[in-house]
Amino acid sequence: MWRLSSSRHASDNSLQGPQTPQHSRYPTAVPAWSPPLDLSLRYRVGGYREFVPPAGLVRLAEAVWTHRTPVDLPTQAPRFHRVLPDPAMTLCFSCRRDPQGRVTAGQLTVLGPSTTPHLFWFRPGQEQVAIRLKLEWSRALLGLDPLQHADRSDDASGPLPALTRGALPGLLGSRDAREALQRLSAAVLTLDDDRLPGLTLRAVELVRRAHGAVTMDAVAFQLGTSPRQLRRRMREEVGIGLKGYARVLRFLRVITAADRSDRPAWADLAAEAGYADQAHLVRECRVLSGFTPRELFRERRAQLDEEGQHLPAAPGKAA
Repeated sequence: MWRLSSSRHASDNSLQGPQTPQHSRYPTAVPAWSPPLDLSLRYRVGGYREFVPPAGLVRLAEAVWTHRTPVDLPTQAPRFHRVLPDPAMTLCFSCRRDPQGRVTAGQLTVLGPSTTPHLFWFRPGQEQVAIRLKLEWSRALLGLDPLQHADRSDDASGPLPALTRGALPGLLGSRDAREALQRLSAAVLTLDDDRLPGLTLRAVELVRRAHGAVTMDAVAFQLGTSPRQLRRRMREEVGIGLKGYARVLRFLRVITAADRSDRPAWADLAAEAGYADQAHLVRECRVLSGFTPRELFRERRAQLDEEGQHLPAAPGKAA
């Protein structure tokens, strides 16, 4: 399991009051209309759709995503999605809509890094749109310490009051998920600047481009610094070490690749991700999700999409 750079995790939202952002450069209002987004689907599983970040967000975001639960969720349908470990922070707008598309209940939340797998329980008719920020930008853009939000979902009005005041009215006035995502993207873009230190940015990007299949020593060498100096800078500026980040990236690469396939070739996926062999992948999957790759794949494939349909689980040899 990966760890943040300190053991002071907070798992109970009631134990901490609202946090004060480290900077106050938030929009007082987001324009009522935002340019349409050019979205390219990366992959889907159940009601979850992940998209490549549009041009304006590529520098800041790992992905944008939506999730919709059918209004009439069948009794025997899966009732949850297993959220896997992920060190990124996410801004998420959740709502329900009436038949005309008007929001009847909506909330902007900050989803903190997930250090362990946990269950997200479906609520019939719930819609979510979200932007998953790149690891290195969470603190720089939002002024928040990822450590303080680990394994939590917080109402954004506490840690990000000004951003919430500026963005929430437009989100509540949206008529569908795509428009809500446009409004949320516009809010995030108002925060962009160049304050991120160059060493951290380059280090994380090297690991990302290698999909986690790279050592910290190799990254430090390419950047002309020492592993010790790199570890210190990562702890101070990001909150997670490169080794832990690389481990999660490599694992998620295999799982998302499997999601795109009817019959995942686990041995091939393990080799492509840099695992020593298929058994190595199975061990990592058990540690990071609690299941074998095959078991996790079946669970994810059984989820229903927004129309109440699902793809059949693929036959084949278990991993």
